[in-house]
Amino acid sequence: MKPSEIAELATLMSRRGIELAEVETAAGRYRLVVDIASAAEAVAVPYLAVAGSFVTAPGPGLFRGTHPERGETEIKVGDEIAVDQLVGYLEAGEILLPIIAQVAGTVRDVLVAERELVGYGTRLFRLV
Repeated sequence: MKPSEIAELATLMSRRGIELAEVETAAGRYRLVVDIASAAEAVAVPYLAVAGSFVTAPGPGLFRGTHPERGETEIKVGDEIAVDQLVGYLEAGEILLPIIAQVAGTVRDVLVAERELVGYGTRLFRLV
């Protein structure tokens, strides 16, 4: 990996609260660790400061608000969601894992973009 690629990945990790990532390329395997406590002081992460309930990522992967075969968005701003409702997917390589709401409410904000890298506990939706 080029130093610029490592820096970009570290910045994305800091913004999304991801502390650890392992990347494997043809050139080698890399383990990136970000000190979130220190990074929080240096990087503004607005979604960490808002009040309300959140639906969070159950693990690392690329956020998918739409199923790749159906093409319909699972959840939009203004939708009512219930506990245990399917709200999106995590893409990890060839695997597509469901994201199930842990809390109920009305979606006020979608906090991540389609196919954005997220980590365990990343806030995906803000509810009111």
